[in-house]
Amino acid sequence: FFSFKNITLFKLWETTLAIKILFNYLFFSEIIEKKIKELKPSCVVILSNSRQDKISRFLANQYRLRLINLSFFNLAFINKRLIRFFRERELKNKILYFVKQNSFPKPKIIKKENNILLACDFFRHIKTLVPIYEYYKHSKQFQPWFITNIPNFINQVNKFNNFQPNNIFIASFFNKKLLKKSISQWIKEINKTYSRAEKIFTLDMLTDQDYLLKYIFEDLSPIIKYGTILSKLYLEAGYNLLKSLQPKGIIVLSDQRLIEVSLGLLAKELHINSVLVSPHTVLSADQINRYNITNRICVPGKYSYQNLLKLGISKSKLIISGEPQFDYYNNQVNKINLSNIFNKLNISKKNKQILLLASFPSNWSIPLIEKKIVFKTIYSAIERLSSKYLLIIKPHPGEDRNRLLQELKEWKISNVIVTDNTKIELFELLHISDVVAITWSMMGLEAIMYNKPVIVVNPLRIDYDQYIPYVADGGGIQTTSINDLVGKLISLSENKQLKENQLLKARKFISRYILPSDGNTCNRINSALFSCRDAKPGSIRI
Repeated sequence: FFSFKNITLFKLWETTLAIKILFNYLFFSEIIEKKIKELKPSCVVILSNSRQDKISRFLANQYRLRLINLSFFNLAFINKRLIRFFRERELKNKILYFVKQNSFPKPKIIKKENNILLACDFFRHIKTLVPIYEYYKHSKQFQPWFITNIPNFINQVNKFNNFQPNNIFIASFFNKKLLKKSISQWIKEINKTYSRAEKIFTLDMLTDQDYLLKYIFEDLSPIIKYGTILSKLYLEAGYNLLKSLQPKGIIVLSDQRLIEVSLGLLAKELHINSVLVSPHTVLSADQINRYNITNRICVPGKYSYQNLLKLGISKSKLIISGEPQFDYYNNQVNKINLSNIFNKLNISKKNKQILLLASFPSNWSIPLIEKKIVFKTIYSAIERLSSKYLLIIKPHPGEDRNRLLQELKEWKISNVIVTDNTKIELFELLHISDVVAITWSMMGLEAIMYNKPVIVVNPLRIDYDQYIPYVADGGGIQTTSINDLVGKLISLSENKQLKENQLLKARKFISRYILPSDGNTCNRINSALFSCRDAKPGSIRI
């Protein structure tokens, strides 16, 4: 039951599971144990029933320390149930979306065409996939198809030159007559298996190897119950899709989302050419992604290439391709309609210089108070330069826009434009911007590729270079106060030579991360796709 065509259902969740286990348990277990060894306390006090407190309780017993438990009257169990409820609801909604999209009609497929499939289940990946789609469309040798589950997919891609692509909802390839019956049967089977597993994993386990399993099992139960159903849905639909289209190749951008992982794993199992076109200019600090679901991997530059080599990825599997969106922008720059961009922003025309601020959701690395100080610093500077500059704030792709608007209201930040990620693309904003303000956002790299100067706003003098060394390596100009920021903005506005010198440094800086645009990025991706050693070009075994 828990596999499909030799693919274990949990394979689709490996990265998600690894992230949860690493950050929710192993990380805290190691830190708490390290502190116990360093401090040699006589007792351990726990105030709640959180993950950290459970780990502390176990380690106190292991090290024979006195335990003071003050968690009897806390409400942590409510928080725990809420987290589980929202996680289950999220996965249930994914199943409901699949059922809804299953009713969509299948497109007419001409098998003799050389089909290339582009997996897309995250709107942020569209900007990388659109240039690849157009490359294959214009080649006239291949027929590209977007394989998606994004509800408003056509509206999203229409922002790119208003073209109408071939797209398929993967759910439409699951047998419509069997869908609801299959889900009902799977739920019964999973509930039986879950009950048996729960009895094993929730016993009192006292060894170093076992004690975390109890807590991990409880935390990951939503994935066990509903993630496995999603795995079966996507793998079976993906298999039917590949059987119908007989594709020559499959391109994915990640190894974490359902469509990308299912098609990538099926491609390897069925000996279809596949390539992961990684948009990661910088690997995440945890370096937890697998990079093993496709035959080849294309990376944007030397930095990610070298890091993947250090992680043990074979050199023969890696290709430095560059980033498709920048070739696309250079080809489209003269066709961009400025009035359309201004209409989206409710601006009649551009009569001021534009400072584009990359927003971010507050988290453990940048707390809310730090975000507030950064935003207030920028806003105060723009207030002084109100006759020269307009502030536009772009929410992070993972940030709730309404929450951001509420934060700005609380901080008394007004007369600024907060964009909507569903209505306007980053390349449009960068096209009309004069300067880009960041803390350590990846958007700084994109700004440099679009030849825009970057200012790192750092009033608290925090070492943001630990993430990306914009300041140390010349990618951006750092400012540490309102006066400093005002001065830098005036200088960039009035001193053309200063601006050009900074852009020259920035271009040198970014060459380490992204291959300079030369118009051949998609050629390199195509070469990687059809040089796969583990697949037979143009063949498929089903």
